[in-house]
Amino acid sequence: MKLSNIIYVGILIRLIMMPFSAHPFDVYIWYQIVLGIIKNPVGVTYFPPMLFYTLVPIAYTYNSASTFLGVSPIPMADLPRILNPDPRFNILYVMDPVFNLLVKMPFLVSDILLTIVIFRLVKKLSQDQKKAEWAAALWFLNPYLILISAVWGMFDTLPALFSLASIWLLTERRFELSASALAVAVAYKLYPILFLIPTVLFIRRLASSRKVTLRYLSVFTASSLVLFLPAIPMVLGFSQGLLTAPPDPGALGFGLTYWSILLMIPLNQNYVAIISTLIVIACLTMTYLKAARSSFDNEVLSLVLFQLCCVLSIFIGFRFVCEQFFVWALPYMILLVIAGKVKVLTYKILSIVALAYALIHGLNALFFFLPTWPWLGSQLLSAVRLIRTPTATESPHGYEVINQPHVSPITLTLSVLGIIFTIIVAKVFVSLLQRTSSVQPEFTAGSHISALRIKKHLQLRFSFEVFRLSAKSSRPALRGRRFHNISPPSSSRNKIWL
Repeated sequence: MKLSNIIYVGILIRLIMMPFSAHPFDVYIWYQIVLGIIKNPVGVTYFPPMLFYTLVPIAYTYNSASTFLGVSPIPMADLPRILNPDPRFNILYVMDPVFNLLVKMPFLVSDILLTIVIFRLVKKLSQDQKKAEWAAALWFLNPYLILISAVWGMFDTLPALFSLASIWLLTERRFELSASALAVAVAYKLYPILFLIPTVLFIRRLASSRKVTLRYLSVFTASSLVLFLPAIPMVLGFSQGLLTAPPDPGALGFGLTYWSILLMIPLNQNYVAIISTLIVIACLTMTYLKAARSSFDNEVLSLVLFQLCCVLSIFIGFRFVCEQFFVWALPYMILLVIAGKVKVLTYKILSIVALAYALIHGLNALFFFLPTWPWLGSQLLSAVRLIRTPTATESPHGYEVINQPHVSPITLTLSVLGIIFTIIVAKVFVSLLQRTSSVQPEFTAGSHISALRIKKHLQLRFSFEVFRLSAKSSRPALRGRRFHNISPPSSSRNKIWL
């Protein structure tokens, strides 16, 4: 399928889903941010702050559009109580289609731009149009990605975009712009800060001058200060909550991780936080040590591999891996799938597991469509009543709410999915680190000689010719002819990750 057709199909699917679906709690949070922007546009109310900046134009656009069209959110109190996804979250409104469409527009644009970046990066490195189109389709037409960005309404595609754009700019040797792009990614979600160490090591191998590395770090630091300065008062509270506070009321661990067993088994909160953090640190340490010892023979592929291992370190150890976090790894896995370093079956299985977890967790598959209440209210209510039969007689809500660890079909299913996801991720992590000593891409059908080996090959060949010619110095005509015939291998066949 051509790139244009991939983009057209992906956009059509997303535009159909965007107005009439939303995660009830997350998109309600975006609505609260929008209201705060209208009242006080300079008071940052979300950390990391980049999403707040992104929602500023959305806030004023929605304020004007809702007034002109006469639309407004649906009060949750006007809906039957059984349609409240979880009373603990105090969701007061169900968002209207206009808001859902507008607030997801940056996510749609990000999906499209990342499709183009993946396409161009693969095409540049492989010189293969079909492989580049396949990579674009693996990203843009992935049902899991469509669910997260177009249905759910989460913004994880934005930090993924700027993280990969940072790598693309490095291939173009635009170091300052690459540093700024990485800073923007960190300002959306903090995980790209883990990429800084392998990126600096990569730049030190790529550029012979230390000034380039120092300039990269300086631009990254300055950009980060500018972006984070308005949100400095929120740093301490966010850090404490990330390390100690439960991520979900009553749940010490959940998501695409074996820690989902905490939905069934009670454990000490402090022990869980400490063990989880130590596992992440151990995995990151292994990744950084491998990166420090790497020669980065295949420059871009090696950097992609190490950045993916940083993300997988979080998946392996951290006590909660929200369903949308897998978006962080998708672009990197796609590049490694095309390069033959990750099996396409592995990519598909992980996407299916993440999709299943997102649909099952809290019966989100139904409550995503609460915005359709004015048109499909009776059908939606019937479907919810069919599935949300009381599973705990002591529940004050008349249906199961995961506020205490307990065994049920839902918690058991989520735990199994989380364990499966972690096992596959851990296998990929170990396999990639073992490959770092000899990372040879399979992009082209031609030579697989790395850039460093090409250089050594030419040096040895040159020395051999000099030796031969010096032994035959009495034949000057031959000397000139010999040197004239020395040429490097075809650049089109060996331009791998350069």
